[in-house]
Amino acid sequence: MESNRSLVENYPRKKAKTKQRDETSFVLILYRLTRQLEFLMIKQKKSGLLSGLWSFIEINTSNDLDQMNEQTRKS
Repeated sequence: MESNRSLVENYPRKKAKTKQRDETSFVLILYRLTRQLEFLMIKQKKSGLLSGLWSFIEINTSNDLDQMNEQTRKS
């Protein structure tokens, strides 16, 4: 049987916090007003935190804009 001192010292340790990402994103909100207000939205992928949910178009400045620039240069 363990001594009381070793039980007291055997407490859960704090985990090291992960560094937060520094991201900048643009959200594109397109709408059309006809008889009713309509929005253009996309459905998220079936995996991940927001799987299957609808959202506005989001452009991550670091990755998506670089890819878009490369595509326009190739055209």
